[in-house]
Amino acid sequence: MGAPGIAGLHGTLLSGVVISGEYMNNADFGVRYTSVVLAHETGHFLGLEHTSEIGGQIFDILLDTPECTDFNANNPWRCPDWGNLMFPIAGPNNTALSAAQRHVLQVSPLTK
Repeated sequence: MGAPGIAGLHGTLLSGVVISGEYMNNADFGVRYTSVVLAHETGHFLGLEHTSEIGGQIFDILLDTPECTDFNANNPWRCPDWGNLMFPIAGPNNTALSAAQRHVLQVSPLTK
């Protein structure tokens, strides 16, 4: 898809957020994991991009988010942006937002 979503226009590919609930039956991990995935996808809908893309060559334009230039999908926790909500691989504790990311969310027409 793309970011941000389209406010108030129904029936398009950018009209909403879709996630899977396949992990919800695992109370220890699944509820938190699914919650983080929903927050991540909602972040896209409100205008946020991934902090780093898999491959380590494309990054968001925000100046205060770390970049992972040595991206290894087998060891994502070694990236400086691991822990950020908009890291491209979901983790149940990836909930941090930078000041600039918070600003993007606050100025989105959908949060007014």
